Amino acid sequence: MTPREAAAPAQLALFRADTGGEPVVVALAGALGKRSTAALLGRVLGAAPAAAGPPRVAVVLNVGCAGHGKQRAAEAMGALLDGLPPGGLAVLNADDPYARALVPRSAAPVLTFGRTDGDVRAVGVTLDGAGRAAFTLTDQHGAGAPVRLARPGACQVFNAAAAAAVALGLGRELGQVAGALGDWGPEPAE
Repeated sequence: MTPREAAAPAQLALFRADTGGEPVVVALAGALGKRSTAALLGRVLGAAPAAAGPPRVAVVLNVGCAGHGKQRAAEAMGALLDGLPPGGLAVLNADDPYARALVPRSAAPVLTFGRTDGDVRAVGVTLDGAGRAAFTLTDQHGAGAPVRLARPGACQVFNAAAAAAVALGLGRELGQVAGALGDWGPEPAE
């Protein structure tokens, strides 16, 4: 990650929960995956992005850079957690030690995600011949549901786990979340 990427502002996406509740603003920070995770969030929350406001949910997908730059990038991303309301939600990548180290900064509840660790996990990941991942999505209560992503790329597993953690933290059901993740297919050809 370049210094410019580390200093880039978080991507904000506003989704109105399908329960008719208040808009939920999600701030996404990370070196990689913000655009894909925002698209997945739209799928699992059943809404399209709208105008922005103050974040109620902050997500740290991953921390890029190397050496001391990594610590500075983590600190910048951690600033998102400082402004969360107590009833908000922090979603952090448990497989990234710099993201995981941000847990104490959040006054809001924290959900972690990952492949090897986390409250919400993608376990038993396999890739088919086209590079599409299949895995079991486990929630923070230990329940599991199968997911088969239509988009290729092992990196999509982390994006899917992050989006799932947000949706589950906002009260969506595991089966609904797993189904929505599997429905996220390739972009239409132009």
